[in-house]
Amino acid sequence: MSSAKQNRSIAKLIVGAMSIDGTLDRKESEKVAKTLQNIGRGELVADVGAVIEEGEHDQSNLYSECKELRDSLGSNADELAPVIFRIIADVVASDRFVSQREATYLSAMARRLEIPTKTAQSIFRQVMALRRGRLEVAGRQVDGTLNPYLKDLLSFSGSDELVGETDPAALSEMIYNANQAL
Repeated sequence: MSSAKQNRSIAKLIVGAMSIDGTLDRKESEKVAKTLQNIGRGELVADVGAVIEEGEHDQSNLYSECKELRDSLGSNADELAPVIFRIIADVVASDRFVSQREATYLSAMARRLEIPTKTAQSIFRQVMALRRGRLEVAGRQVDGTLNPYLKDLLSFSGSDELVGETDPAALSEMIYNANQAL
């Protein structure tokens, strides 16, 4: 698979993550474009826009898309899959609040990209710390028999402190940054 096709696959995964909570509007798209620019992945903005325009944001393709992407990475898959996971985790956490649906999507994606649990946890923890994000649900609140992979992703030291609404200082900073952007 060419680099262009890999970028297109990554864009599909990003759009799937964006639309998992049911909102996929212009404001959300602009936020994702800004996040991609900020993390140095601006080359994906055009692909994300194309995927949105074509309406290719069906989460049911997550499994096949991850498998194709992993296969296309070849011998570099073990090094590049965590980078892809990091990009998508950054996009999901860009609003500083990760819903249970978004966390479930990330968990399923990490599993399909064959990222070891500890690596996925580490990446997710770094992203949440960097974004000063909040989780909708803690790992201990997830039924391990129903969703063991989500429980694994969210069960790291300090995850319980991340559960809840965004604190007022972070909310003020978000509003300030939004006003600066306008």
